[in-house]
Amino acid sequence: MSFDTLPVELYESIFSFLTPVDLRPTVLAVSRAIPLSSIPLHHLYHQIRVQYPNQAIRLHGRLSRSQRKGEESETYASNAYSYLDQIASWIHEISIESWVTDAEVVINLFRLLRSSERFRLRSLNVWIGPSNFVPEHLEELLTEPLLNLKYLSLRFKPYVQKATYQQFLKGTYFDSTLKAIASWSSAIFPALSIIQDPIDAITAAEKRSFAQPLVFFRLDIASFLRSPALSSVTSLRFRIPARPVARALCSAPPPQNSSHISPLPELEFLDLSSSGILENEIDLLLVRLPLLKHIVLDGCNIFRGDQSPSDWRALGKRCALIGVQRAREREKVLKEYLELRDASLLMGDISIAGGAINEGRKIKPGRRGLATATISFRAPEPVASASALRPTLPPIAIQKAVHPPVPERSPTTTPQGSSLPPQKTKKDRTDNTSETSPPKVAASNSIPSLVSATLQDIQSHYNKRNTKKKSAVPVVPASTGPRVSSVAVFAESSLPSNPASPPQFVGASQDVQTISEKKLPIKGKGIVEGKARTSKVKPAALNKSNKIRVLPALPSLVSLSVTLPSTVEVGTYSLVRSQFEEGWAEGVTQLEGVRARLRTSAGNGIRVMSLGSGPQSRKGDSSDSEAGSDRNSTGGSEASARRPRAKDGLEGLVDVDRTDPDAFGTYKEGSVSLLSPILCFAGPSRDGQHVDNCGHSVAWKVMKDDM
Repeated sequence: MSFDTLPVELYESIFSFLTPVDLRPTVLAVSRAIPLSSIPLHHLYHQIRVQYPNQAIRLHGRLSRSQRKGEESETYASNAYSYLDQIASWIHEISIESWVTDAEVVINLFRLLRSSERFRLRSLNVWIGPSNFVPEHLEELLTEPLLNLKYLSLRFKPYVQKATYQQFLKGTYFDSTLKAIASWSSAIFPALSIIQDPIDAITAAEKRSFAQPLVFFRLDIASFLRSPALSSVTSLRFRIPARPVARALCSAPPPQNSSHISPLPELEFLDLSSSGILENEIDLLLVRLPLLKHIVLDGCNIFRGDQSPSDWRALGKRCALIGVQRAREREKVLKEYLELRDASLLMGDISIAGGAINEGRKIKPGRRGLATATISFRAPEPVASASALRPTLPPIAIQKAVHPPVPERSPTTTPQGSSLPPQKTKKDRTDNTSETSPPKVAASNSIPSLVSATLQDIQSHYNKRNTKKKSAVPVVPASTGPRVSSVAVFAESSLPSNPASPPQFVGASQDVQTISEKKLPIKGKGIVEGKARTSKVKPAALNKSNKIRVLPALPSLVSLSVTLPSTVEVGTYSLVRSQFEEGWAEGVTQLEGVRARLRTSAGNGIRVMSLGSGPQSRKGDSSDSEAGSDRNSTGGSEASARRPRAKDGLEGLVDVDRTDPDAFGTYKEGSVSLLSPILCFAGPSRDGQHVDNCGHSVAWKVMKDDM
């Protein structure tokens, strides 16, 4: 029996014993040794690695010939798929591992593969050197999304041996590459790697004193991290030497660019090696990324050589209390929201009541010249202000307040001995007025000067004309009554019968005192008749049933991999780990006390909520529950009551079931205590003394390399 007659299944069984590293070269050697046998060639296309420039050219030629062969075949029309479709379905990974590969050849190769409907690429790795790829090439390569992609890696090495300022003059930066990835409309790949090789990797002979080109100019990645394409990313490796990457990760984008969306909501692994990071930014990363488990910070120069063991103790305590810090920030945001909501409701009630009492003239549309004129022959009408509630005052009461009648006095003698003229009686004044004054007009136009008078002007005028027998009306400060151009009006019932008791002026920021007349408009109920009454409206936030506390989450950190300075001896690593564990235990004890107090608060009727870790809680669930709605006293309410609406300011929060005995505990599922995170100081190389299940071992599995 010859090799040509062996079935394909037998070759498949033999190749299954090979490792992934040896599989591809072995299949290639066997196919060349026995070319007429039924060798399964799909193993050659599962993982394509272009390590030399001519390999990309030969691969493109091979695919082009297969396309022409399928088109020229007589059975092409009857076959469901062509030869190109068959080869494209075999390709799972493409890795361009050459700094000088022609970018145009790579672009044409992807155009050819994308023309096939069976092209399902899962992994893409591209090396970008100083002369092969430009930003326009990457934009064209990544503009169209790869729907089945699971891993994307971009490695930059822009350094040159000879000084050139072409990049600075042309502005050839790769910020547009991030925008191209962010434009993908759906969540695709769970792993993303963007690396810029550090300049220290260049040999000493190649180092120069001139400035090297930059990869990213602004490093504005806040909107990029909140894009839909990265909503499912669980592993991120973002290495930009000496750049403030952590600050860019946690910074908020402009309001119009999805600032309400959390960055990387599913992230569990983060590698920021060789970047510029401070020690306190570790806390910031843990607060902003609630599901983060593994952090790798090799070569970041975070810790100094003179650092004392107490600093590691403080770091361990802060890492354990990350949930408390996150809960306090969320409570602060919720408190500000409730204050703004109560203020808006209060202003809305005031504006509705003021508009029902005194509605101003509606401005009708007209010519632009009349609309912008500075002079008007039309008398302005008073319009109630929406900032404070001012009941109307009858015109007669206004006239009496501004021009009070002067009491009658007997003729007296001046110091010089001359006698004053006798005062006219009320009848004489009436007769004199009827003879000389024009006919009476409407009461609203009887005092034209009040059109532009302010509240302070009326009070000052009243105090000047008042006699010693009447108490002066105190001038209201500017903070309690805003300046308005209309007439200040008051309810007739609010005018004091005794001048010694001036009327009370209420500002919008104080508790509203509703001073009713015989008929008082109430929101949603029209005109309601009743006796004059005074009631205080308390803000909803002060109500005990509306008070909300956020339960701090348990810490999620599992491992922390850092590089210590060379001055720190290897023998002191155990001391550093012990100090970190002691600080962690102290923080866990404090966390237990906080959660126990919240258990007591929940039993006393205070609403306790937690920051949900599920996708629905982060997106803002929709239900019919309100911030102050009635809930099940046992805590086991329905799902609609447990998922608040986003408009209530409770997006990302879920109600805690007070009947659950483990709801306020500090033990995770399957463990009896919160274990301290693993500290690894071995670096990224596999030859170091790594701790089991450290962050480096996770990176080797996810990123598929030893970097």
